[in-house]
Amino acid sequence: MQCKVYVVVPEPAPHEPRRTAPTEAEAFRDRLSQLIGTALEGAGVGRAAGTAKVTARFGAETGRAEAFTLVGDDPMAEPLVRAALAAAPDDTLGRFGLAAVFEVDDFMVAESLIWDVAHKAGLQDSFVLHPMAEEAQPAPSEAGAYKSIEVYYNIDAIPAGYSHPLDFRNEAMSLVERALEDAGAGEWAGAEIGMGEVNFGFEVEDFERAEKIVRAAVKGTPFEGIREITRFSYPEDTVALH
Repeated sequence: MQCKVYVVVPEPAPHEPRRTAPTEAEAFRDRLSQLIGTALEGAGVGRAAGTAKVTARFGAETGRAEAFTLVGDDPMAEPLVRAALAAAPDDTLGRFGLAAVFEVDDFMVAESLIWDVAHKAGLQDSFVLHPMAEEAQPAPSEAGAYKSIEVYYNIDAIPAGYSHPLDFRNEAMSLVERALEDAGAGEWAGAEIGMGEVNFGFEVEDFERAEKIVRAAVKGTPFEGIREITRFSYPEDTVALH
């Protein structure tokens, strides 16, 4: 599946709106862009596609990017967005972030390469990945809102026997995907790794049914140690279930 991958580096806060030299976050993003772009092109699975400014909520414990939104190119967009973020209480609207953007032909292969590059450079705990399919954001269905679930595992809780977190995640994802597809209850919608966790998501029609299928599929397997399953419905907010 062709898609764009955003490697997101959160800016420290507070941050000066005017800069005469690259910030630490910008320099870090540019280093990642060069390292990852070289690896993707060398493997023939992707290429660098520029940079972007985004907003996102970064989890207090894991730093995972949620409520991901691209900031427009209009000169007024950034200062307006920064002002809105600063005025919001308790980071409810998220934080500003910088992203290196890559176009990839095979997300699973590209993600593994990105993780390996970051791990070798000792940078794996300082950013998050956010894939975005070329078909863009989902639209509400005729029956109501778009719905999806995301399944999360902490990397440090992965059972012994897996040489790489992605090996564990991909096996868990395949197991859950088969169960949901066999029941006609869900379709794959993406996967991520970063900031100490792995996760994957599925578009679903019924939250309760989908979650029961997921938990039944992993019961008694190495994948039953799910940290949480979150529910997302557009345009409604995310609801976390523990």
